[in-house]
Amino acid sequence: MERAERRAIDLPTGASEGALDPDQTAALLSTLADVAILVVDRDLRYVAAGGSGLIAVGWDPAELIGRTVHEVVDEPEAAVLAAQYTAALDGASRSFRHRGIRSPDTVHHVDIVPIPEPDGTTSRAMVVARDITDLVVAEEGHRASERRLLELSDSSPDMLALYSPEGVYLEVSNSVRTLFGWEPEELVGTSSYDYFHPEDIAAIRSTHQAVVDAPDPGIVTYRLRRKDGSYCWVEVIGRALTDPDTGEVRAIQCTTRDITRRHEAELALAAANASLAASNAELERVAAVASHDLRSPLATTRNLLDLVPSRLGVDPDPLVEELVDRARRQLDRMAETVDALLELARLGSQPLTSQTMTAGELLADVLESTGAELASADVEVRLAGDAVIVGDRRQLRLLLQNLLSNATRATRGTRPVRVEVTAANQPDGSGWSLTVCDDGDGIPVELREGLLDPLRSHAIARDPQTRGLGFGLATCSRIAQRHGGRLLVRHLDPGVCFTLEVPPGPDAATT
Repeated sequence: MERAERRAIDLPTGASEGALDPDQTAALLSTLADVAILVVDRDLRYVAAGGSGLIAVGWDPAELIGRTVHEVVDEPEAAVLAAQYTAALDGASRSFRHRGIRSPDTVHHVDIVPIPEPDGTTSRAMVVARDITDLVVAEEGHRASERRLLELSDSSPDMLALYSPEGVYLEVSNSVRTLFGWEPEELVGTSSYDYFHPEDIAAIRSTHQAVVDAPDPGIVTYRLRRKDGSYCWVEVIGRALTDPDTGEVRAIQCTTRDITRRHEAELALAAANASLAASNAELERVAAVASHDLRSPLATTRNLLDLVPSRLGVDPDPLVEELVDRARRQLDRMAETVDALLELARLGSQPLTSQTMTAGELLADVLESTGAELASADVEVRLAGDAVIVGDRRQLRLLLQNLLSNATRATRGTRPVRVEVTAANQPDGSGWSLTVCDDGDGIPVELREGLLDPLRSHAIARDPQTRGLGFGLATCSRIAQRHGGRLLVRHLDPGVCFTLEVPPGPDAATT
């Protein structure tokens, strides 16, 4: 910086009586804005002074001319200037920065050069002082910015690095020391490819070239060698830095993050998902086998019970008839439980097929198969609000069928039950909902907790007040989860509402 600020100034020599030519001096000073020019002799006396820069800092040339530096300024400033003047008079040009007593907030770059006489001797020296306060402020701001950037990079948990287009380290943040054990200077000047796992180099080269060719940042995951020789998994985001004039890539800036723990967790999760999928498949297989093995003896027992009345004669015992009827109901309930368990087991593995339909179409489909059951139970179903819904039609039909079937057992008496089915699209586009409300007796308070939990559903199903809810609600809850949504329960007085809330994109549902 100082070399750029230095400027050799040649003034006419040989002026009479040791003074500079006034016209030439005035012409010179008029071309130099914010510059002060002084001339001192061997007595360190100012023999000439002028320039707008001198006046700007509060000096009148008349205060200086004819007086020595020790008479003009106090110590220690006078001693500092005197040493510089003397060195220049002895033939050595001087260059330094200075804050004067009259203007401590102003920084001058001072050049002092000897003025040779015609006989080769030096009796005077010229002082040129330029105001560089703005430059100094800019430099201090730049240094402060560099310090902040350095502190930021050092405090980052990631390694920040600058590479040449060929992949050579140009700059590396100090965080590399903590992350990978290297000193920054050990990496600078070496090829980053020397630290990659051999099996990952091909993928890295592809991403590297993509970053060079495109303005968008590239992301790649690979293994990086630590100083101790071990490898760790890292995620790297790279961005090309281009020349604004030519568009040529000057360097590549990368942020490198150690993701070893995350990678291990992802592998463990993938293994757990694979194990879960295998477990679900096995569960479905076992459920199917168990269902088949259970249905056969249940059907046989049911058929045997049907033969009992014909053996009772013309005057059957009422108690025997009641016992047979109770046995039939228990067998029917057992058959329903087996079917529900099988359906619940299958839900986890069956793929979803996303379809668009209206709630009215779905309800009509369900009523076609359950209308007779609902009518015999004196249940009236009304579509209170229609909307377009998107999801797996078979599973949504099963959900709505289960909820309507529960309405047939919504009262402990024989009064009619009214059911309203309402579908709505969220105004902000956040998904859709399907609500089924009945005005039955509702669910007893003591049974409301864990109502959708399949582990408790068997106990709920055995309760005479809620007979039939059982696995049906657990199945509905699982269907909601498969669609990425949830099943909500709202208790009325009297009655109950079940609402399926589904966010956008049910085809992306979870398993």
